[in-house]
Amino acid sequence: MSEKKQHVVVVCGYGCNIDSPLAVYVDRVRNFLRVNRVGQVIFCGGETQKKSFPGKSEAQVMYNYLMVQPEGLQGWHQSHWIQIDSYTTYDNIRLAAEKIRTVGFFHNVPGGNFKITIFCEAQRALKVILLSRHFMRDLVENVDSITIETVSWERADPVRELKTTIMTWLAIKYPWLGLAERERRRRIRRSYEI
Repeated sequence: MSEKKQHVVVVCGYGCNIDSPLAVYVDRVRNFLRVNRVGQVIFCGGETQKKSFPGKSEAQVMYNYLMVQPEGLQGWHQSHWIQIDSYTTYDNIRLAAEKIRTVGFFHNVPGGNFKITIFCEAQRALKVILLSRHFMRDLVENVDSITIETVSWERADPVRELKTTIMTWLAIKYPWLGLAERERRRRIRRSYEI
């Protein structure tokens, strides 16, 4: 492809407690942004911990943390989007893809002309790969233009994540089952308890 690809970074949220391993994760994002030429950064994550962190979304917490760090995001000439409507990994990737399409259309970037890097917790990597290939396939020339960056801190049983990955695959393959929306509603209800 002769045209230059626009590089987009998607940062999937993982809780609102920045005093946890989340800070290490966001620092990794910051280090990546320092050394890579990026056009857009999309922070994803809703208010998933309304009881513990009222009024705070995962996306806003990560963005605010980066902004107060030395050499935060100032002066890097990227567009920043804070996507607070997502409660699941499915939402993160689906809504980020919609934002990339919207902004790409606005900036006249043709489909297939993006390079996308997605940050996520390591146990969610397979799920993110499935979702990005489904929702973002028209945005890139080929799947090699989508890369996943991970940090590992989840201590829960990986088998649980495997089960949710299978459910995600079923939600992609058979959308009429309503699995993604059912999981979203469950996560929103849960957000009031944690």
